[in-house]
Amino acid sequence: MKSHPPQQASFFTETCPCNNCGHAAPRRLYTEWYRVAEKEVELGIGKCPRCGLVYISPRLSAQAMSYVYGADAEATISHNYCWNGASDGFRFAGIIRRLKTIQPEGNLLDIGCGAGQFLVEAKRAGRWTVTGLEPHEPAAAHARRAAECSVHNAALDDTSWESGSFDVVTMFGVLEHLHDPRGGLQHVHRLLRPGGVLAVYVPNFHYLRLKDAGLIAWLRTGRWSNLHPQEHLFQYTPQSVRQMLDNTGFQCLRMDIGRPFLNCGGIRRVLKRTAYHLVWSIQLLSGIHLGGIEVLARRVASDETLPRVPRVAA
Repeated sequence: MKSHPPQQASFFTETCPCNNCGHAAPRRLYTEWYRVAEKEVELGIGKCPRCGLVYISPRLSAQAMSYVYGADAEATISHNYCWNGASDGFRFAGIIRRLKTIQPEGNLLDIGCGAGQFLVEAKRAGRWTVTGLEPHEPAAAHARRAAECSVHNAALDDTSWESGSFDVVTMFGVLEHLHDPRGGLQHVHRLLRPGGVLAVYVPNFHYLRLKDAGLIAWLRTGRWSNLHPQEHLFQYTPQSVRQMLDNTGFQCLRMDIGRPFLNCGGIRRVLKRTAYHLVWSIQLLSGIHLGGIEVLARRVASDETLPRVPRVAA
């Protein structure tokens, strides 16, 4: 039975400062409207004038997002990617190859593991002992069966693993959904042993604003902005991802064009794979990063000085 949210305004939306630098308010870029139950709420996509992080404020509160995921799960983009995000080895082949080079064995935790696609591939390809973490119970149960490993049905904040429990932590399509990504990364920092490796994938705002905002978005959808702010609370760029990792105790080892989640079939699937190779070629030739952002980073000990790293191309 679907629950009905309370009608207090504070239940639906909240405003927030920049999660990266703490600046009080963003500069508004776009406005979208989203219906929660019977109430239409305003969601603002803005850019921090101090550090450049793009984030949503006002945004759906944690309680409102829980209601959306519970009462209308199949209508969310997360549901599609969770169940159909990778039906073959293409999506994770590159990141698994790079992880095997940097950290070929040990304990691996996949946060937001969905239906377990990455766990299956990692268990097949590597020498890791794999564990999953997934807040959506049906997906966690499916991942447990598919990967035949331990999968915890919980949010990251509700776990009780000891510090240094893992050699590798992966977060694919997770950071953009968190209300407090900086706090999440600090939690991951504690879970990793010193020198442990973090793998992150997030969508790239430089690319999304080309197709999901402005004239192209209006021609495609009849709306001037279609950035899914009801779920994607943050819109990252290569620079803002690096800043957030630097600020939470990680050293960026490499940044790559992430392979797409193939949550479709037929011609759309072919087009997605073709687009990946195109943006990979653009980066190779020009240094411009327009594809999904995939980062490998090392956990720096608290008493270790963070080294200077090269600036990522725009």
